[in-house]
Amino acid sequence: MKKSLLSSCTILLLGVSPSLAGDLTSGDNYYYPTVGDINLSGTYTGGDVPDEFGLDLGGSIVLPFGNGWNAALDHDLGYNFEAGEWFFGGNGHVFYNNQAFAAGVFAHADTDDTYGGGAEAAVFVNNVDIVGKIGYFDSSPDYWSAEGSTNVYFDPNTVLSGRVGGAWGDAEGWEAGVGIEHRVNNSPLSGFAELGYSDTDTADAYHVGGGVRFVFGDSGSTLQDFNRRNPF
Repeated sequence: MKKSLLSSCTILLLGVSPSLAGDLTSGDNYYYPTVGDINLSGTYTGGDVPDEFGLDLGGSIVLPFGNGWNAALDHDLGYNFEAGEWFFGGNGHVFYNNQAFAAGVFAHADTDDTYGGGAEAAVFVNNVDIVGKIGYFDSSPDYWSAEGSTNVYFDPNTVLSGRVGGAWGDAEGWEAGVGIEHRVNNSPLSGFAELGYSDTDTADAYHVGGGVRFVFGDSGSTLQDFNRRNPF
């Protein structure tokens, strides 16, 4: 539910936004439709940091270019009201995907002068998704990060998600979060909510957030189908 997307930056108390995925068909050749989403979320952050409320407009698109191969882009455009600051970040992905697993590489850049990249992989087993990422980021300070997350589907349109991640190098810390998302049956609309906590070199913080998502390209599929179309 939370994408990945910018997930390593949550260690440094930056906002992230969810990214969802879509349907697969089997056979000698996999057919992958172009899919994507637009999402709007609000997040309150507190703890050993100044209280902050931010709004985020995120989105993603997945473009197939070969038998099981895809290119994907996702972005976040956010505004923090207390700090009076805008934030923009984006990720590019190239990955292979089928009904059992996905694996690929990503690159990241944002307006906080953080640049990086790494590898990502996912496994799909019955009603469970397991996703892992590792990457290196050139920032102030520089750091490595790793994250693992799990999606558990109570039904094809309702998912409970959990994640845990860490950073090490010139910056160190860890973060964890849980969330839930439900997609209205036979609709491109879903709602989500998340609770998270982070402990870094400089401060501990928690955040509470929620929002809505509109998917395109496979509006007749389920949330589970969509998440497995774009698992990162």
